[in-house]
Amino acid sequence: MNVVELKGHLLTLIAQLEDERSLSEILRFSIGIAEKEDALEDMPAEAIADLEKAIQESYQDENGTSHEEVIKMAEAWLKK
Repeated sequence: MNVVELKGHLLTLIAQLEDERSLSEILRFSIGIAEKEDALEDMPAEAIADLEKAIQESYQDENGTSHEEVIKMAEAWLKK
């Protein structure tokens, strides 16, 4: 996936969010990244380890979820 596709997917997901708290968290995190702040600095070591494990697992095809399936899941979640 290239940068334009990633941005498109991210914008689509954000546009579907209605929860003010989640949007505020995304904004705060995004500002931190944009300012080159180390977002992992405040994260507990266990959370970082879990993220690293998830990243490694994401490279395994059998652990993947297609974009179409994720969109269907998000749409179903939003209808609840």
